[in-house]
Amino acid sequence: MSRPRVQSRSVHSAAPGPFRSSTAQRRPMWRYCFFETPNNMETAEPLTVPFIVAVDSREKLPYSFTGLHADAKQHNRPLEIRTEWQSLKTGDYAILGLEHRFTVERKSKTDLFGTLGKGRPRFVNEMKRLAALPTSAVVVEASWHDVLCNPPDASRLNVKTIHRTVIAWQFKYPHVHWHFMGDRRLAEITTFRLLEKFYACGCYK
Repeated sequence: MSRPRVQSRSVHSAAPGPFRSSTAQRRPMWRYCFFETPNNMETAEPLTVPFIVAVDSREKLPYSFTGLHADAKQHNRPLEIRTEWQSLKTGDYAILGLEHRFTVERKSKTDLFGTLGKGRPRFVNEMKRLAALPTSAVVVEASWHDVLCNPPDASRLNVKTIHRTVIAWQFKYPHVHWHFMGDRRLAEITTFRLLEKFYACGCYK
């Protein structure tokens, strides 16, 4: 008589725990770090950022820079980030009074394809202005995977052109740093943190 087979339980099939995957836990860890704030932080006294963010007056979808917090040494207090509309010669975001030292150019995925397609001559001039600064950045509201695998429906531009152009420009314009972020919110956070770190390092002095 054959012995009954005992079904083995895999370690990976155990009930969800801190490091197990579940429907609620499949979100990338960075989304917890950036977007989910403990309730006690929301009641803390806001910490005013020591600089004002200059926003280009032609920016159609400006970042609000809300929901950001200080680091642990400052007790993760909510940040009060002041903004002011300005007519920037280069880029979309900068520190007021330091626009000539560092600036950030924002690009949505659709905008990226447009500026590297029909709008390429104009964007080449923009890149030259960005490169003329001591340092600058281009922040894209999409990941490389999204750009290459999910191009805008209305665009006929070959994704290979996007890929090779950005690679080539990083050598041609080494002071212009490209950041491909996962979505608009992460791009917004990155834009502020770039401005914050530039101000903190004292590179403008």
